[in-house]
Amino acid sequence: MSIDSNNRIAIRTYASSRVGIGHLVRMRHLATVIRQLGVDLLFVMDHPDQGLNEMLEGLDVCYLSETALEQVFDQHEDARQMINLLAGSSVQVVVVDDYRLNAIWEIEIQQAGYRVVSVDDTATRSHQCDLLIDQKWRGEGTSSHYRDLVPEKCKRLLGPDYALLSPEYRELPKHLSIPTEEPFKVLFSLGGGGDLNVLAELVESLIQQPGYEANQMVLQVVIGPSSQNRERLLGLAEQGVVELLIGKQSLFTYFCSASLVVGAAGGSVYELARLHVPVISFSMSENQQTSQCWLDDVGHYLHLPGCSAEDVRRLAQLIVLIKGQYPRIQQLFSDSKVELDGKGAERVAAEICQLLPDVVGSQLSLIEPPLQNKIEEQGYQLRPVEDRDINHYLQSRNLKLNRGNMIEEQAIRPIVHYRWWLQTKRDSFLLTKGGEPKLYIWQECVEIMEGEYWIGGWFVCGEGCQYQDTLYALSKQLEWTDKYHRKIPWIAVISRENHFVKLLNQHQGFTEVEQGSKRGAVIAAAFPKASFEKFYFVTRDPL
Repeated sequence: MSIDSNNRIAIRTYASSRVGIGHLVRMRHLATVIRQLGVDLLFVMDHPDQGLNEMLEGLDVCYLSETALEQVFDQHEDARQMINLLAGSSVQVVVVDDYRLNAIWEIEIQQAGYRVVSVDDTATRSHQCDLLIDQKWRGEGTSSHYRDLVPEKCKRLLGPDYALLSPEYRELPKHLSIPTEEPFKVLFSLGGGGDLNVLAELVESLIQQPGYEANQMVLQVVIGPSSQNRERLLGLAEQGVVELLIGKQSLFTYFCSASLVVGAAGGSVYELARLHVPVISFSMSENQQTSQCWLDDVGHYLHLPGCSAEDVRRLAQLIVLIKGQYPRIQQLFSDSKVELDGKGAERVAAEICQLLPDVVGSQLSLIEPPLQNKIEEQGYQLRPVEDRDINHYLQSRNLKLNRGNMIEEQAIRPIVHYRWWLQTKRDSFLLTKGGEPKLYIWQECVEIMEGEYWIGGWFVCGEGCQYQDTLYALSKQLEWTDKYHRKIPWIAVISRENHFVKLLNQHQGFTEVEQGSKRGAVIAAAFPKASFEKFYFVTRDPL
């Protein structure tokens, strides 16, 4: 197989109906910019795949084999085939984006005389390369990753400033704004592949929800080149329930017009963060598992570890809730720590082209990952909980040291928490000291047995919360209710094994209640899952 003599860069990547097309998509975006810089390049794939024809259209492509091989994958053999393919060509730089290939493969490519660029997003695999790119945000330590996984002279481009987005994301449409007019548009996507029965079940559940009205909600579903089981969605499309997006090489215009995107986590997370379009994502594979606090930093607060059969109904209900409170959800992007400017592919392309001996790369200035301002305030701050606390609140509540003292000891799942968060009537507050989160404290006025009562509670954010921190928060809470709601008493239950909280509440004026008393009946009605044998029933009358 002959190679165009003009090709200076080769991209070795992998895509199929089994593993998806994420690597191929981001390499297409990178290739577009490299060609704009006047450099020709070649894609090298395993073997022809009819399902990928649309994605490969317009590219110069070669294959290591004409048919799919059933043998066990061998990095040495792949490197040998790659070197033989490139022999005698003008290729000088090899870009590799393939989870199957690491330093073993790269060493052989370098020894054959090529400069190597590795694209990765795992931060776990060793590489032997001249340049490494990982667009994933991993918190404030992002820039320190891969130090022990690459050679000392390897240059590392790390973080969302190097996100390989399509060039169209650089300049956002002037009309892009919060969709306020009906209909509310929901776009469902699993990327280029995946089992579409998951989305069919979700759509079928959504249209059965009480808050769903067909004339106020438009449903679009992406059918990727490697998508499986599309029959149910085809039937829903024939009924006019959904609009199917088939054969779309770019979803940019559809993302721009979407009110909400629902689907698999992946590269689209950064695309939607750039557009400030809210997304509910769920992980479909191991490489899509990401720390929630890292997602929060880019404005993506609604992520599920998976989408099981029991999650479908709850997820449909969450979509309806978001529609009713959309400005609140869209506002979350204003709290994101990391902003994307859509220029990542240009930065990466410029660096790659500078590896060519006679090519002067783009003079774009490289923007370092944003530095976070450190909070220097000393002392306490008690502030109302905000929507940006949604995941930290859940993570704190689910800590083992908190669950042992609660009525409900099981960890709460994200999908359950998100639905509760958008409907709760309780007032919650976060106590920090010197900027460090200490505990969450909450309260709610409820009507029970024809009377009004305060109920409340608190849980720590970690081992660092001390007795004096808890005492401060509880004192402020009671001080406020005593000042503005003097006639409303407090009721509570305390685990009989939690002697610390028992003493703390006793210090604040809470007293035990007899099991058969009128106030005891009120507490039992307020906390039906708390038995008198396992919990103290306590109350505090207004001062």
